[in-house]
Amino acid sequence: MKKSLFAFIAFLFIGCGGDKPEDVVKNMFAATKSCNFSKMEQYAYFPTDSIKEEMAEAISQYCDPNDPNVKNTEIIKTEIVSQDKDRAEVKIVTKRPDGDEIEDTATVLKVDGKWKVDAYSLK
Repeated sequence: MKKSLFAFIAFLFIGCGGDKPEDVVKNMFAATKSCNFSKMEQYAYFPTDSIKEEMAEAISQYCDPNDPNVKNTEIIKTEIVSQDKDRAEVKIVTKRPDGDEIEDTATVLKVDGKWKVDAYSLK
């Protein structure tokens, strides 16, 4: 579960949805770093209630906004890998406090007219 939480933090960590997929990823990252699940929900799409519950539980159990690995992990780059009218793949590079850079891709979906990070795409 900690691995999922770190992936969630690394991928997702910035109102409701956003105009651009990469903005939603940044907003989600910021909300996740603060361990604020209700704010994170504004930027996330949960395909099932069980995935939503699993993420909420992981955040409540493992997320500590004062933990240096959470507090000091920063996005250093976001880039659209592919995009159509309802789906985008956003490459995100984060830098951890130990200097390690982590690169991965988040799927961002247009749901009810707003871009949302697909929580299921985060491993």
